[in-house]
Order: sequence, then C-alpha cells, then structure tokens
Amino acid sequence: MQILMVTPNYPPQLNPISLNNAKLVRAFIDAGVEVTVVTQEFNPLKYLKDDSPFWDKDPGTIIRLSPPWYAHPEKTANIAAKIRMRERTTSWFSSAAYDCCRRLLEKEPFDIIMSRSLPVDGMIVGYHMRKRFKTKWVAGINDPFPPCIDPEEPNRKKSVFDAYQKRWTRKTLSAADLVTFPSERLGRYMDRTLNLGLKERLVALHHIGWKMPREEPKQDIIEIVHAGTLGPNVSPMFFAWFNEKLKEHPGLVDRTRIIMFGKVHENTRNFLAEHGLNNLVTVEKPVPYEESLRRIARSTAVLLIEFCFEEGILLLSKFADYAVSGKPMLLFSPEVGTNSDLVGGYSHPGFLGQGEEKVKERIDRFLGRLDKGESLADYACPRPDNFEPEHVAGALLAAL
Repeated sequence: MQILMVTPNYPPQLNPISLNNAKLVRAFIDAGVEVTVVTQEFNPLKYLKDDSPFWDKDPGTIIRLSPPWYAHPEKTANIAAKIRMRERTTSWFSSAAYDCCRRLLEKEPFDIIMSRSLPVDGMIVGYHMRKRFKTKWVAGINDPFPPCIDPEEPNRKKSVFDAYQKRWTRKTLSAADLVTFPSERLGRYMDRTLNLGLKERLVALHHIGWKMPREEPKQDIIEIVHAGTLGPNVSPMFFAWFNEKLKEHPGLVDRTRIIMFGKVHENTRNFLAEHGLNNLVTVEKPVPYEESLRRIARSTAVLLIEFCFEEGILLLSKFADYAVSGKPMLLFSPEVGTNSDLVGGYSHPGFLGQGEEKVKERIDRFLGRLDKGESLADYACPRPDNFEPEHVAGALLAAL
C-alpha cells in the first residue's frame, strides 16, 4: 500500500500536530506501508524547532516545499491561486502542495491520499485530489473546525465568515472516504453540529504515544509533570486546591513540585503569582520532544488539566504519551468526556473530575498514599495498548 500524506505540519516543527503526524508516518512504515509526505520547509520565524534526534533521519519520502519569493510565509497565496482552488483562505502551501500532489499522482497511483489538519491547507488539497484523480481520501481532523464551533472559545465574536466556513467544511468532508478524529466524541460533535452525515465514515484514531525507558523517581523529590500547552481558558483553580490539600501533609510540602513545560497563558502565570504558588508550581519554556518524554519517564506522576467543558470532546496528545509511560496519572477533566471514557471515570483513582469537592477529596487521597509510601500502580492508564503505534496504525489500516 502507498499513502500520500499532505500537511503543513511536520518535524522539526515543535507542536502537537507536527509530532502526531510524524509518529503516524513511522507507525505506517513499521507496518509495511510506503509513505510519501508533502510538507513545508521549516520556518523559524513561525515555529519553534524540535531538536530531538528522533528527526535526524526521516523515514519514508519527505518532500519539503518552499514558499515562492513573492509569498510571505504568513500570508495567503496570490489571487490566481485562490480562484483556481475556489477557497479564499488558500495559502501558498495549499497552492504549492496542490501542484506537487498532482504531479505525483499523475506519475504513480497512490492507494490513499491523507490530509492532516488543522489548519485546513491539507484538507483543501485532499479534496481537490479526490475530485480529480478519484483516489481514496482520508481527512484527519485534530480539533473542532471551523473555529466558530470550538467550545474552547465560547466568547469568540461571530463573523460573517462563519457561515461560509461551515458550508465549505460540509461540502469538503462530504467527498472524503473516511474522516478521522482523535476521539469519537469530537467526531460526533462535529457531525451533529455541522450536519456532516459521516455515519460509518467516522473513525476514531487515537494519538500515538511514545516513551523513553522508565526511570524510578528520586525518593526525596515528588515531581508531578504537566507536558505541553496550558491555554487561556483553563481554570487555574486546580493549583490552589492542590496546594490547600498539600498543606495537610506537611511531610510532603518541601518535597513536592508541579513542573509545567510548554506555553502557559499569562492568566495562569498571574494566578500563580497572586496566590503565592510559585514555590509549588514551576513554569519552564517548551522543551524538545525527546526531553519531554525523558521528563515524563523520571516523574513521580503526570498531570493533565483540561478546559472546563460540559462534555470533554478532545483527546490531548499528551494523554497518549502519559498512557504508554505507565506513570500515575492525575486528570483534571470533565465528568462526561473522552478522558473519562478512556480510564473508566471515577473508577480510576486519578480521575479528578472538575468539581471542587471531588477534586480536593481525590487530591487528598493521592497525597495520603504518597505520604505513606504506598504503590500508585492503579493510577496508571488501564489500557495503554490503545495508544501503541502498531495498534493505532492497525486500526486505520483495518478501516481502509
């Protein structure tokens, strides 16, 4: 089988979409699939760079496109390209990838074209290649789209462009043979919100988790790691509640640290400073992916803080790395949602929910077991195999 993947996000870009794409490519190759990736040259003005040795040698065939001399990487393509692509948000990458994929498909028949978005650049190309060459198209959507339906942005101002984006998304995805989402709840949310009619074309494709060799944490230090971004709409109250319960275990106070590395919004930073929590919580700059996995491997426990949804529809990529690491997990997540589904809700001792009383009760129980030196093995993910590369790649290949 030959797969042609088109995406503007690929290492050495340091962001979750880029890393997830590369891990999926490697899983396909390990399963005996030939993969060609059409992506863009790394732009240091736009992206952080991941210096992990993982990306020193690309598996498969990677075609990296450069912007034309007249196109600023941050801006859209010229008017002619927009007219040809029938899409007002067409970027230089969409136009260049369209030409590249057309030449590739004219030369040899790929079995699958796979677009990995967001942003929508890859989806635009996949749609047009499906129409032109009748090649089976798998559209991968990582986040709610268009932005006007994103529950993480409840205060977003409405735009006259919203209706256009909804119509465009319905039209485009109606041509896809399969549409993948990291979680079934995200797929169902977009399906019912946009009336996509996906039915059997909807496939839940979990993120792939990678891990480093597990290390035993130092006995005199309790390090709870939160890997990755913490956005503006996340409630920082978890830290205040954790600190309140920590004070009830004086033997742990001087030994316990919550370490966050990644982009943390200034709202959270200000909250930590105002409530005197900087001795408990350390915020570090983003680190390379390999270092992130190494920090997870030597942590005491890992932490995931999710936006306070009524229904948790997302599956954050850090969850997959946490799951395969085998480390104890603390999940500040909605009672109804993807994370709850994956660990069995409150039957998992590390599932905290987001209500103050329940969260405090479960933090206290966790700290009590740490204080007594008891095993935290039951705090690990109950089904880590669901995030192993061979399982995720196999699930999609079976759907094809």
